Amino acid sequence: MLKVYTQENTFTNRKKPYVFKSQNDITVDEDAIIRQIADANTTITEADARAVMNVLERVFWNNIRDGNVVKLFMGSFRAGAAGSAETSKEIFKPVPVNYKNAPQRDHKISLLFKSDIKKEKLLCEDVKYERITNHGICNPYISSISGYSNRINGVFSPMEIATIDGKFIKIDCKDDNQGVFISGKGKTYKPNIFIKNTRTMLSFQLPAEIEEGEYLVTVKTNRRGLLHESNTYKIIIEKS
Repeated sequence: MLKVYTQENTFTNRKKPYVFKSQNDITVDEDAIIRQIADANTTITEADARAVMNVLERVFWNNIRDGNVVKLFMGSFRAGAAGSAETSKEIFKPVPVNYKNAPQRDHKISLLFKSDIKKEKLLCEDVKYERITNHGICNPYISSISGYSNRINGVFSPMEIATIDGKFIKIDCKDDNQGVFISGKGKTYKPNIFIKNTRTMLSFQLPAEIEEGEYLVTVKTNRRGLLHESNTYKIIIEKS
């Protein structure tokens, strides 16, 4: 359910003192979608759904890499360029996100999304939401996890720099109860090298000793003496 709350409007040209914001508590990942498709009372099995999803992913990224707009039921996806230049003849040269030896330029290519207008109009009628008080909005939340290699599927290598984007995820590295926890295969790893630590972004080096396999990532923070735990986010470790 969508949780709606108010936040002080800090814009100087504000018309009203508060604005509405929202947060989502549950992340439905690819595996969950596949299981839901298999459970939808059709002849499609989980293996069928997974096979189609794998092919769809490959076809999707091939078209994005070719510079095409991919239009699906929820809207249109495309790659988009951004950045600044000293002159009109400067060469556009994007670098992977968080690449440790990246030069000081802001050139980048991002995946952009434009929602379908008809589907967007239905949101006001269909989306379930509830109004919450502001004290309940500070739980840490993981939106995405990316790596400097820009690989898809949430695949990482040991010692790679990973970046968590989210909300309220700033941690106290001196507190053993706080941090990034990577759990799987009966073990839990806790990175201790952080490059960035803010309310909306955590960049850290994955442990060298982490083994190959699937893991669930959570962030734990402390606010006013209470420990808060984020949603989980799946990643895959593969040795390059």
